Amino acid sequence: MSRPSAKSITFNRSLRSAWIVEGLRLLGEGVAPEAWIDRVTELVSSDITGRDSIRKSVRYLRHLWIEPGENECLREAAVTLYRTSHDPARDRALSWGMASATYPFLMEVAEVACRMLRVQPEMKLEQLLRKLCEIFGEKETVRRSGRYSLGLIVELGFLERAEKAGLYRPALPLRIEDPRLASWLVRAWFLATATRGTVDRIALNNHPGLGFFHGAALVDAAVQQGAARIERLSLATEVVSLA
Repeated sequence: MSRPSAKSITFNRSLRSAWIVEGLRLLGEGVAPEAWIDRVTELVSSDITGRDSIRKSVRYLRHLWIEPGENECLREAAVTLYRTSHDPARDRALSWGMASATYPFLMEVAEVACRMLRVQPEMKLEQLLRKLCEIFGEKETVRRSGRYSLGLIVELGFLERAEKAGLYRPALPLRIEDPRLASWLVRAWFLATATRGTVDRIALNNHPGLGFFHGAALVDAAVQQGAARIERLSLATEVVSLA
């Protein structure tokens, strides 16, 4: 197996889900960038100490929500969904989609965790870190980023801590009722996984990167909304691509 570039290991901070959601809420209210930074910095400062730690955490949040980048269209759609959708799962789904598209290492961790939890009821943190090191190389950066990524996934409610320390188990998949949000999540998956072109529909329905949701329902919604297209290659094979 070829190793992904170390460049993709960029999730090297402990980010709290409340910070990410607040950043989205401020955008939804139309807060200007300068005021956005001030208010997010105040929030982060109320939770952690150390000027350098605060600065680095805010930098991650700025990159996620307000700095120019290749995911600006996805971000604009997230803000629109925030303003118009009343799905109770909205904030968690939008936070995860934007975070994983911006920091794809999060998606790597999600995929590894979901694969493990499909064949075993609980997962040890060390199992997860060992597998990540097999993929990316035995580096402290990989282990640290793996722990931070898992922490955010747990905060967002996609995995749960088991009774025994160091063990994690799956939470119930998040059901997305809003078809526009479901379509957006499929687009976020394509960006987070750097998938270009087509992917087998059955494989996408069951992809571990969609394991926190009902993958087949997301794909169906994306097709119905026109966000994705289906191409039949044979009687038994269909592929999906972004529209």
